[in-house]
Amino acid sequence: MVNTELADHKQARLLQCILDSMGDGVVVADQTGKFVLFNPSAEKILGVGAVDTTPEQWSTEYGCFLPDGITPHPPSELPLARAIRGETVAGARLFVRHAGKPEGAWLNITARPLQEEHDTVRGGVAVIRDITDIKRAEDALQVARRDAESANYAKSEFLSRMSHELRTPLNAILGFAQLLEIDDLQTRQRESVEQILKGGRHLLTLINEVLDIARIEAGKLTISPEPILVEEAFDSAIALIEPLAVECEITVRVEPSVDANTYVLADRQRLQQVLLNLLSNAIKYNRKGGRVTVACVPTDTELCRLTVTDTGIGIAQEKLSLLFSPFERLGAEQSGIEGSGIGLALSKRLVEAMGGTIGVDSGTGRGSTFWVELPLGENPVETYSRASRKERAESPAASAASPAMTVLYIEDNPPNSLLMERILENRPAIQLISAMQGRLGLELARQHRPDLILLDLHLPDLHGKDVLQHLRASPETAHIPVAIISADATPGQVERLLAAGAETYFTKPLDVKVFLDFLDNLQSVEAR
Repeated sequence: MVNTELADHKQARLLQCILDSMGDGVVVADQTGKFVLFNPSAEKILGVGAVDTTPEQWSTEYGCFLPDGITPHPPSELPLARAIRGETVAGARLFVRHAGKPEGAWLNITARPLQEEHDTVRGGVAVIRDITDIKRAEDALQVARRDAESANYAKSEFLSRMSHELRTPLNAILGFAQLLEIDDLQTRQRESVEQILKGGRHLLTLINEVLDIARIEAGKLTISPEPILVEEAFDSAIALIEPLAVECEITVRVEPSVDANTYVLADRQRLQQVLLNLLSNAIKYNRKGGRVTVACVPTDTELCRLTVTDTGIGIAQEKLSLLFSPFERLGAEQSGIEGSGIGLALSKRLVEAMGGTIGVDSGTGRGSTFWVELPLGENPVETYSRASRKERAESPAASAASPAMTVLYIEDNPPNSLLMERILENRPAIQLISAMQGRLGLELARQHRPDLILLDLHLPDLHGKDVLQHLRASPETAHIPVAIISADATPGQVERLLAAGAETYFTKPLDVKVFLDFLDNLQSVEAR
């Protein structure tokens, strides 16, 4: 018996030592709200120890406030009061102000019911931690983030507005300079006009690049990913850059290892913009008679690496970290080579917006290899043809039983038009008409009165929403169902187009089975 009492006494003393040594406050109250345990840390944090009072007075006695620091905290909603009622409270934040902390303190409180056998609640226990420093750091970070976002938005808006404003006078400068170029000028005058045009076009390029960066930072740049044949992307970019290569006596070639059936998932226009920038730099910063080699290497992670390698002087290792910074030319501005120092910064942002990465491997005297990694894409013609054949096999009588139907597809991208042709190969009762411009599509819609119009949004002359508005406003076409097919899958965009009168909205890459089901349902309705 003595040994048992001694053991209990040692255990009680150990428990008391633990509670006294804790940095967190520990408070225990019985079911009436009377404190039965109040460790030193709790007294230090709360500014006063156990007070003989009721829970209704806790907010007043301990200076508990709501987050505004002014409104007293409702006593019944204090974590310990809730625990006494049988609730569990995890990570509640409470603001307190007392004589020891006149400026106030933030507390994190976890409270649980104090239960005995048969789940009988005999009170509550709360663990209290002072998180004032953490809260101040969070507030400072939040303020800094808001300030940074505000500054970034203001900068982007300024760049965007200035870019647009600069185009107006630049239009006159380039326009009149081109008129002068046509005239019969003396040699010195012609040279002067050429310099005006060269400087004006360089400024126009710079304005376009700055505007693109402003759009990206403002989240307003539209990306339309689609499967793009790498070989085709290389050939297109090289054809555009060839005059510069000839002028600089640089040979540009594609590695034979580039697979003719390799596709990447990217925005066609933006990928070409990136490749043109990399090829242009590889030519301009090369040596006379040098080479530029482009290649495509699939990686082990469902990515494809596109590389542009030159035989130039290379880039020092200590300068590589600055390479993708805006307006940073690494001293090249003293070389006489034309440039703005913004192309690589823009390329980095464009590649990242397409879900890829960009980097460089270079060193002084050994040239440079710039690489872009993008997700691998499936051959769209094979994918859609396979899905279409499968759908045909599953319902062989679907098209045979359907009446003739005319579909107008307004789409400016030839591969996407080809895909639609392949998708509808197994629907011989459907006649497909294609238009690459919005205005032509409107004219064909009035002439042919199709049973269905498939509409892309990003067209060269009119935006898809404007085409839809014209279709709905004209009595000749108002009744024709319009299905949007776009890579823009944002909920707001979908809701706006459906509200504007679209029948349905398909996102790219197209789900062929869902699309064909839609066609079959539409044909069955038309047949009634």
